[in-house]
Amino acid sequence: MLIDAVPLLPGFRWHPAARLWRTPLAGELAMGFTFKWTWRRAGIPAELVDRAWPRFDHGTQRAILKLYRASPSHVLEAAGERLGEISAPALIVWGAGDPYVSASFAHAYAERLGGESRVELVEDGGHWPWLDRPEIVDLVAEQLLQPRP
Repeated sequence: MLIDAVPLLPGFRWHPAARLWRTPLAGELAMGFTFKWTWRRAGIPAELVDRAWPRFDHGTQRAILKLYRASPSHVLEAAGERLGEISAPALIVWGAGDPYVSASFAHAYAERLGGESRVELVEDGGHWPWLDRPEIVDLVAEQLLQPRP
């Protein structure tokens, strides 16, 4: 199951905010000057902003910076070199309008994985397609609950 995942594939380029977070000092300043209205202006759904904001403390901010800085594109690509060895069936759900990771990576994952893959593009979905289209949760649950031989 993949839902708008960071690509472990060639050709990925971090989105502008991530490139800022990956830069020492600039990332810390960006985190320090992040407010609820910044998130809303960036297109993050209000429901997610309201739920996540109370947890966006200094520890979370440091963890975000460490994660993004530990994940240069070539490291991510190397981590995906053996994706073809995964023979399990995969459902790949992707928001067609994801502003952070292009939907083209959904198809790239389907091609790279070694098992049968099904891509479901959520036409009016963004990076968190289940927020835009809650019925996606049912699709994911069906896939996960399918009996396997």
